[in-house]
Amino acid sequence: MSTTSAKLPKSAVVIGGGFIGISSAIHLCSRGFAVTVLEKARSGVGSKKDGECASYGNAGTFAPYATFGLNDDSPASLLTAGVKAFFGGSLMFGSTKSGDEDVANPLSFSLSASNASEVMKFAMHFLRNSSAENRVKTNEGLSELCKRASSSWKETLRLAGVNDARAFLEEHANRNGYLLLTKSRFDSKEVIEKNEERKRLLGDKNIWNHEGEGELIGPEMCKQLEPNLTDSAVANGGVYFKDAWSLRAPDVFLKKLAEFALKMKGPSGGSVVIKAGSSGEVVDVRGEQQNDEKAEIVTKSGDVYTNVHTIVVCSGWRSKEIAKMCGDGDIPLIAERGYSVEFSDTEQVSPSKLLTRATCFQRGGFIISPLQSRLRAAGLVEFGPDQPPTASNLLSLENSTRKLLRNFSDAPPRNKNSDWLGGRPTLPDYLPVLSRSSAKSNVIYAFGHQHIGFTLAGITGKIVADIATTTGAQQRGDDHFPLEPYAVQRFL
Repeated sequence: MSTTSAKLPKSAVVIGGGFIGISSAIHLCSRGFAVTVLEKARSGVGSKKDGECASYGNAGTFAPYATFGLNDDSPASLLTAGVKAFFGGSLMFGSTKSGDEDVANPLSFSLSASNASEVMKFAMHFLRNSSAENRVKTNEGLSELCKRASSSWKETLRLAGVNDARAFLEEHANRNGYLLLTKSRFDSKEVIEKNEERKRLLGDKNIWNHEGEGELIGPEMCKQLEPNLTDSAVANGGVYFKDAWSLRAPDVFLKKLAEFALKMKGPSGGSVVIKAGSSGEVVDVRGEQQNDEKAEIVTKSGDVYTNVHTIVVCSGWRSKEIAKMCGDGDIPLIAERGYSVEFSDTEQVSPSKLLTRATCFQRGGFIISPLQSRLRAAGLVEFGPDQPPTASNLLSLENSTRKLLRNFSDAPPRNKNSDWLGGRPTLPDYLPVLSRSSAKSNVIYAFGHQHIGFTLAGITGKIVADIATTTGAQQRGDDHFPLEPYAVQRFL
């Protein structure tokens, strides 16, 4: 598997077949790279069979309005919970009662002897990044990416060969907006200031279009938009993003995008292939620091990729393992675990028809999304990688969903075969790493997108290709916004 001839296109290996990986492959192919995507899931891109495949069970929201990291709220609560968790094991915290109604606790720790040190190390980094100054850096860093999310996704689809992006999205998306039911009153100072800050951060509408523009609405308007929400659910009103949208089946969309990528014919022989299972599971990255053409990748099946020009690491929270192989061994990346449950349509009742748009219950930290023939509740935050699913989180999501929707207390039963747990790749400042490795100049990192990997996949793929086609340490996007805030060196 060697690419030694100067007449051949430059080789690129993308480690990870989620939205970030496939988008990166598309952009690299369009710049003349022969791209091999390595995906460890046995059944390939977007499948559930391996349990934690990228994007299978998430809410599917396109969220350019997500300009605030979790470090924007309550660092004191995190510290208190962390200390208690050392003595009490898994701990849920956060007051999330609305009237007489209990909803899911949005945040938890699942600690064990094997992961306690890693989780608390992340927590300490998190607290340092929760100062007022660092929160501003996070919000500004996220907004620079979010404001370019829409245009970059359109470009990604175009490069992949999608001739009519709008028609393609109509086939796969609910384009009815997004409703955020706020934890404080819609007309409170806190919510008003947050909405104005979001508008300021996103700035020029010519860059970000309108998907991130929110309108403050009261309980009555919320009920008009979604009549099946209970009075308790809409009690505080919320923010309505009327131009926002969400996917009806994130896994299907990802698979379709991968199919387009495989058909690409880029300049200079650019192409995309995908290897899955043991052929896609990386067990080693080795090579000389200053010699790009000597880097090698070894997979579990024994395949060896030699003379690789560009290696892209975008394996979600497992990117930390690959980064260690590349020489960057102290990156505080953690799996911020999220859960989802589903309710399938039956002849008697159609849960998918209960809502017309993705609706977030902010106080509970989860989103209810109408999908194809089913309703999905997805969210929560649990710190603790490599632990079994916490059954109480799944039950809490189910019970909360039933209590937030009218006439949904008993039927239909939750489809337990669709219960899902996935790890969001999260860094303490809630900004991704988008930069070359500090140890190997031909390795590019693209991980740490926390809750918004799908949203930022287009702009990330574009940035990856920009970095791959520049020389030395130059790291600027082609519209000249700085990439220094996303450099891996900030943690080393």
